[in-house]
Amino acid sequence: MQFATGASGKGLRAFPGIALVFHDSGAAPSGGRLPRYLDLEMYARDRGVPFTHSSNLIAALDAALRPEDWATRFAAVAAQTRWLRAGLERRGFVCVAAPEHQGAGIVTIALPSSMRSTEVAAALEGEGFVVAAHSAYLVDRNWIQVSVMASPSRDDLRGLIDALCRTAC
Repeated sequence: MQFATGASGKGLRAFPGIALVFHDSGAAPSGGRLPRYLDLEMYARDRGVPFTHSSNLIAALDAALRPEDWATRFAAVAAQTRWLRAGLERRGFVCVAAPEHQGAGIVTIALPSSMRSTEVAAALEGEGFVVAAHSAYLVDRNWIQVSVMASPSRDDLRGLIDALCRTAC
């Protein structure tokens, strides 16, 4: 069987929860060994979706698939990433990636051993800023991550830096 798959999560800018499967031949019978939601042969046999899907997930997928000027979008995310990194470094924070290896969209900050990344994240959340800190690799390294993929304003990023300074300086 020739097929391709996709998901509605990170790659399509939508809520996770919808799987997309494209195939060019019949699906093999499952023999009742698969959960019904995963039984591709049943979908093909019924010539459509045999179950009601969440309208919220469908609406999110629809929004994610709308046309976008990706070059402009990626340039804006990269600019916000550079701006945030420079602001953090001016305030004495250590960003993990070297500037020439910094990926657009995520800034990873190494915190001093005198503070716990999860406690800093909780304090920031109390001020209205949600950062990543609970994945095992972040906890093990005492790092937090800030995402600018949702295009926060510079004022919001200044507020984050100020809140981080109140919490961790």
